[in-house]
Amino acid sequence: MRRPTTPLLWSALLCAVGIVVAIGVARQLEVQQQADEVERFAELVQRAVDQLTKRFRTYEYGLRGLRGVVIVLGPDGLDRAKLIAYANSRDPEREFPGARGFGFIRRTPRAEEAAFLARARLDQPDFAIKEIAPHSGDRLVIQYISPETGNRPAIGLDIASEDNRRNAALQAMRAGQATLTHPITLAQASGQINRGFLLMLPVYRAAAELGSPEAREQAAYGLTFAPLVIGEILARFDLHGGEFALTLYDLDDTGHLDRFYDSSADQTRATDSADLVERRPLALFGRNWLVEIRALPLFTARLNHVAPYQVGLVIASGGLLLAGLLYGYLAVQARKQRSLQEQARLAAIVAGANDAIIGLTLDGRITNWNAAAETIFGYPESAAVGRRAAELIVPPELEAEEGEFLQQVVAGETVTHFGTRRRRADGSELHASVTVSPIRDAHGRVVGIAKTVRDISAEKAAEQCILTLNAELEQKVTERTAHLESAVRELVDFSYLASHDLRTPLRAIDGFSSLLARGDGLAPAEVSNYLQRIRTAAQHMGRIIDDMVALSHISHSESTLQDVDLTTLAKSVVGKLRAAESKRQVTVHIEPGLSAWADAKLVRILLTQLFDNAWKFTRDIAAPVIEFGSVDGVAGREWFVRDNGPGFDMAYAERIFRPFQRLHKAEEFSGTGIGLAMVQRVVRKHGGTVRVESQPGEGATFYFTLST
Repeated sequence: MRRPTTPLLWSALLCAVGIVVAIGVARQLEVQQQADEVERFAELVQRAVDQLTKRFRTYEYGLRGLRGVVIVLGPDGLDRAKLIAYANSRDPEREFPGARGFGFIRRTPRAEEAAFLARARLDQPDFAIKEIAPHSGDRLVIQYISPETGNRPAIGLDIASEDNRRNAALQAMRAGQATLTHPITLAQASGQINRGFLLMLPVYRAAAELGSPEAREQAAYGLTFAPLVIGEILARFDLHGGEFALTLYDLDDTGHLDRFYDSSADQTRATDSADLVERRPLALFGRNWLVEIRALPLFTARLNHVAPYQVGLVIASGGLLLAGLLYGYLAVQARKQRSLQEQARLAAIVAGANDAIIGLTLDGRITNWNAAAETIFGYPESAAVGRRAAELIVPPELEAEEGEFLQQVVAGETVTHFGTRRRRADGSELHASVTVSPIRDAHGRVVGIAKTVRDISAEKAAEQCILTLNAELEQKVTERTAHLESAVRELVDFSYLASHDLRTPLRAIDGFSSLLARGDGLAPAEVSNYLQRIRTAAQHMGRIIDDMVALSHISHSESTLQDVDLTTLAKSVVGKLRAAESKRQVTVHIEPGLSAWADAKLVRILLTQLFDNAWKFTRDIAAPVIEFGSVDGVAGREWFVRDNGPGFDMAYAERIFRPFQRLHKAEEFSGTGIGLAMVQRVVRKHGGTVRVESQPGEGATFYFTLST
């Protein structure tokens, strides 16, 4: 039987190795993709649970705010108007999305029921107590709720007349914590069967003993509450564009699971993999829930995983191709080996035909000169053959090097790829890689010399270019590092200044809250004044935070450049200022035909801050005047906003562009101290500059460029 040839054996081995590698890579890719799927899904589940918890904690904050008002007013101080006033002071759509409202449940012993009804009907003449089922215990009556629209069926309902509601209320009073009912059907949402909840927070008598559950139950005279419908609460729940479905279960004391929400109730309940389903327990306001997250097909699709078998097939195909190429290569090499002795002289001369191939006698005279040698050195074959190579192409200072190499080759050695210089016909030099090898006859005797010369001038130039680029890169890294260090320093300074300005309203809130907490001997007018001061401080802190976010957004937002009509934009900004203060008479001059190539949104912020600044600082001027125009400056076209306000000392010119830096007291001119910092950020975003000119009592002029 004929034995396989060596090329066939090597090719078969390579093919087998390729198949094994393909299978291994495909399996490893499959394992990695599965791990990535599990890790990504775990992150998705954790974000969903965190989002759910945060959403419900929001409503607790609302109940605590209402409880604070009830405590300040006292057991008999709350009425319908005050509760509505508190509700109107909040922004429920933004602060408590999904909540039906906020209200107060009054605890009334049976003996005091008539007196309670008489008081309740003073501001609600048609007020009546409603029962779900008869009972003989204390009443827990929904006395007030806001908004009343949509919640009227609940007003007057005695929640103690239904076991679930009563048990949750008692649990809240005994624990002193916010408590959630298990799923119920709300009186004001009868169409949502077992899809609603009451979240309740107890209110205790002042100075009452609260050391035990029994004492707390006795001290409670009511509860603040919020009716919640789960579908409305989770209407805006982030399901990552349909990557997963959310199902919620309530676990009762018997271990029974009651499913009360399923985001995919109207969809096909399908998953890519049975493994991509996770259930997590969630303890929330006295209830034990089970959160179920199911991955949907879109989740796997967005991972953009390549099928492992496809990768394996590609690798296996590549292995087969390489095996074929190897077989062909080895077969050719075998044939070359058989004819090597006969073609030794020719192979030594013509090998690497893209390089200069030169044949030499043992004393260094040229016998063969190929076309590449003519191109590289500029000598035709007729002018080269017969001359000594050292005289023709070797620089004088390297002739000794050439002689040394020739001696080595005559002795039977081969000198490979040594770097040197050679000379062209025009006298210029090139960088060369030279290989010198002996030419042997059939008996192995050295009968000539084969020299291969490769022009590596381009490689040398590329090497030098790389060195130059590396140096430039190092310079850019140094500059970038300096920029980042500057940004870090700016962030540290910004954080310190921001925290300083935020502490001022916080101290006001803390101080007046402490006065309210003590509450001894405070008149209603004082309480209202303190609450108003707390609200004013909170609003000021909110404006500071909003401006801080806006300032940060300017630096990190993407710019969209277009032709911006500055004149029209300025008129729009001034129009809003006039609408806000319609009684003020301010003369405003806006130059017509102003335009710039810039980001419209950012330029609107810039002009808003500059005009708002001018509008504010001319408030006490008898005849206020504001101008918007342009001039030709040193740096090119400059736009300006000028006012005739109080002005300032130019010694503080650089300070005014730093966040939270003011030259006037807050009592004189309101603001957060961030407006001019926004102006500077917008200008820098456009690659421009901003400067100011002012004198005390002579107004101020702000100049800016937009060199995008």
